[in-house]
Amino acid sequence: LTFIALWKVFSVAMFTLCGWFVLQLTKLYRLKVNHASLFLIWFLQPITLFEWVVNGHFDSLWLICLLAAISFAAKKQWWLPLPFLVLGLWIKFIPAFFIPWFILKWWQGVDKQNWKAQFVQKIAAVVLSVGLTTLIWFKFWDGLAVFSTIKMLSKLAVGSTFAVIYYS
Repeated sequence: LTFIALWKVFSVAMFTLCGWFVLQLTKLYRLKVNHASLFLIWFLQPITLFEWVVNGHFDSLWLICLLAAISFAAKKQWWLPLPFLVLGLWIKFIPAFFIPWFILKWWQGVDKQNWKAQFVQKIAAVVLSVGLTTLIWFKFWDGLAVFSTIKMLSKLAVGSTFAVIYYS
């Protein structure tokens, strides 16, 4: 019961943090949004509230990583979006669908004057992402056998109509 109560408090905190990130992104992109209305709409979404807070789903965790990556991309701090996307990918695969947007947004900012700096930032992002992944997951590495569960589940998902619809 203690774990459930703590998880609910954590879920409410992450739900609130996601709302704050959305608010920050509206400011960052200079969108004309009534912030009180935005927060009201965010906190009164029955399905999101039910799934995240009542059922305790962890979708807010990968969404925070994705929103942080979008925020850093908007600020043109290109060495940070990739590590945050990688963190989001560890939680759920959905942030992978946003990678093309990040690549396109980054590419649009590259020109003859800044290509070296942009390239250095991308190298730093890859090194940081690989470093984080290695440090955190190294103790779990058991050779290619670690992918056997994913291989088995992907075979099940391919044959599942629900999985095809969900991931599509």
